[in-house]
Formats: sequence, structure tokens, C-alpha cells
Amino acid sequence: QAQLNCSFAPLVMVDSEQIEDWADEIFASMGKETTWSISQVRCPEEGCPPVETVITDLGVTRPRPGAGVYKVFKAFADVTKEDVEAALLGTASDVTGHGGHGDARAAHGHSGDCCEHGDGHSGHGDEHAGHGHG
Repeated sequence: QAQLNCSFAPLVMVDSEQIEDWADEIFASMGKETTWSISQVRCPEEGCPPVETVITDLGVTRPRPGAGVYKVFKAFADVTKEDVEAALLGTASDVTGHGGHGDARAAHGHSGDCCEHGDGHSGHGDEHAGHGHG
């Protein structure tokens, strides 16, 4: 009789609090501290990533893409610590802290080619789980 020996890494439930914890750890390793807002944003328009995770540094005056607003083009559940680190450090092509529409409230980091308007996709059904703590 064959016996299966399977070992699985414990699953981490990724939600806005987990993403915030990772961002805190990454900033702490750089000697920085801040307060974060973590949001999941949907965009139904062609050319937009269907869901983005937006990490906003609330310690930045007038945060915007490239200055305190970082994106991972994945839903919360699919984000990894490596994604958060790449976004905060600006080291990956599918995550970014640059570009976008310039509206920190909607905070889209894609090129903007999907939109005829430059207002940051207002009214696109944002799923904000923003935390005002850090």
C-alpha cells in the first residue's frame, strides 16, 4: 500500500492587513516608517489591468503615482511579499510606483492608454480597504 507524503507550506491569507504588514517590514528594513492606505481597484475598460492593488504612503504630501503611490497589478489574494517589495523599490515590470493618471485617490499605474479621460477612473467601483494606521 502506497503512502503519500505531502507537505504543504502554510497558506497565508493575503488581505489588505497582510500587504500593509509587508510594506511596513520593507520600509523598516530601509530605516523608514509611515502609515499606509491599501486599496483594491477594478477597471473594466479595455487595456486596463482588471484589478490592481494600490499601496499609498500617507506620509507623502499629495501622494500620486511616482511619489508615494505604488501599484501591483493583481488582486489582494494574489499579491506576494516580493510583489510589494518590487512595487516599493520600483524593481519589477508588472508592478510600479510610476506613471498613471495622477489621481492618487484612484491611483492607476498603467500607461493610461485604456482611457479617454485623465481623471483617474473616478467611479470605477473601487474596493477600498484603506487602513489609516501603520
